[in-house]
Amino acid sequence: SLGLRLPTVNEWQWFAAGGVKTRYCWGDDFRLSDILGTQHTGDDIQDSTHEVGKSKPNAFGLCDIHGNVWQLCADEEPAICGGSYSESAEVNYALYHNPETAPTGPDIGFRPVK
Repeated sequence: SLGLRLPTVNEWQWFAAGGVKTRYCWGDDFRLSDILGTQHTGDDIQDSTHEVGKSKPNAFGLCDIHGNVWQLCADEEPAICGGSYSESAEVNYALYHNPETAPTGPDIGFRPVK
């Protein structure tokens, strides 16, 4: 056993925020260039995931926190956090979570913790 598990919603929100108290780990305004580290024109929704590890890291060095894929969390009920590439800025922030009974789809992923 590797001793890994899914984070709770509270744990995910803590590491997603990267130690800051703003809406996103870089501030309060959502811009795709903050996620991808590149200039982006158009709206805040992408048409697919981006390559893992290519987004700008937060203060804890974690990439892909906002807007790549929803990340599974394990509380009393399953939940997904962080938004996905197909969601608007309204749900792509560190404190948003969506309780789901059986989350599935191409925009669901996980980030195990010890």
